[in-house]
Amino acid sequence: ETEHSTHGNLVHEVMTHLLAEYCNKVIPPDYGLCVTVSGIDHIGDARIFMEDGSTDLNVEFRLILFKPYNNQVIEGEIATSDASGIRVSLGFFEQLFIPHTHLPKPCHFDPANKTWIHETSYGEQLEFEKDDIVKLKVTKTVFKKQESINPNAPPKNEHKTEHGNDDDDEDIDLEHKQKQQQTPTLLEKRLLTQPMVVFASFDGPGLGPSDFWE
Repeated sequence: ETEHSTHGNLVHEVMTHLLAEYCNKVIPPDYGLCVTVSGIDHIGDARIFMEDGSTDLNVEFRLILFKPYNNQVIEGEIATSDASGIRVSLGFFEQLFIPHTHLPKPCHFDPANKTWIHETSYGEQLEFEKDDIVKLKVTKTVFKKQESINPNAPPKNEHKTEHGNDDDDEDIDLEHKQKQQQTPTLLEKRLLTQPMVVFASFDGPGLGPSDFWE
């Protein structure tokens, strides 16, 4: 095996590892979503650990990241809607959200069809329908902070109240959980549990479904 082919195998192996490690993941704390590894600039000499035979490499590489800037106009497709607003998909990124406060006014939600409807000054009703191709303007990008773990914090649900008994507390917790299960969580609240959410607006000239402006 030649030195050239050995180096080629090493580059391929490193690239495979980098793609698995970074691709389609949000890079903390706020760099954005990694779309792909665009190239490897340098691979250092390998260090072999005697304990288990594993190797360590210093690698310099480049990532292509998705992190839109404020006021950037992006084209996507309406995925879902509820009373809190509209979620748009870019194909490679699904957490793009337009709050109901950033829809053109006046606008109201139709719960039966799960669509938002805008009434123009001419009395025409325009619907934001699922799978519509839309243009939106980015207002902000929110990253979920990594939760710090306090080793001295007491485990949840293991504390006792000074008054009352544990059975009463369990009944209250169970009743609260049942109420939560009966009430569907709105899109905006669900999306905020994701590592990265892009907020945007449909309120402006040329924004929203392309049919609106034809």
